[in-house]
Amino acid sequence: MNGFSYFGKRPTLSNIEPVLENHIFDKDFDLYNKRIRIQFIKHIRDEIKFNSIDEIKSQLMQDMVRAKEILL
Repeated sequence: MNGFSYFGKRPTLSNIEPVLENHIFDKDFDLYNKRIRIQFIKHIRDEIKFNSIDEIKSQLMQDMVRAKEILL
């Protein structure tokens, strides 16, 4: 499976504790509370504080395109 991950404090949402979010390409199944192994290949960008959730969604789409260019 290929995908991309985010690790950070989600400054737009004012989180204090860091989180790890994994986005798997083109798969439609539930991995919540499942144990998976992640291999980090390349850093795509630094953490950004956005002005809205829509900006986050837009950036995630750009991140997905960049990750696919690297992995596929």
